[in-house]
Amino acid sequence: MSQWRTERDQFFGCELWVGSVNNAGYPTYWDAGRPRQAYFVALERAGVVIPDGHEVDHTCRRRLCVAVAHLEVVTRNVNQRRKFWRHRSQITTCAKAHDLTVHGRRTPEGGVVCRVCSNAWNPPGPEPELE
Repeated sequence: MSQWRTERDQFFGCELWVGSVNNAGYPTYWDAGRPRQAYFVALERAGVVIPDGHEVDHTCRRRLCVAVAHLEVVTRNVNQRRKFWRHRSQITTCAKAHDLTVHGRRTPEGGVVCRVCSNAWNPPGPEPELE
């Protein structure tokens, strides 16, 4: 088994993978000599089951993020719609029903994270500039 290595982004609460990545840029965890997408492993460790016909959506839109609070199991149809900014901009609550107009924080990649679920309230330093 490979080592689980992440760095925490204090502002957004992302757990950014610092290990190997696959050709598409997604985090790869090597388990018994076989590559697995690291966010699947993170969800398994948290006891989350991914039903057939469902996918994992990164609500923060950061491919390297393996923070369980930023991973949501959704249907392929929902995942495809969420790729569009117009759809993402209309999401007003997180999976645990926190109001994102109050508790949300937009990532540079156009995702939104819940500060309550991400435990990212008052990180050190100034807020980053978003373009």
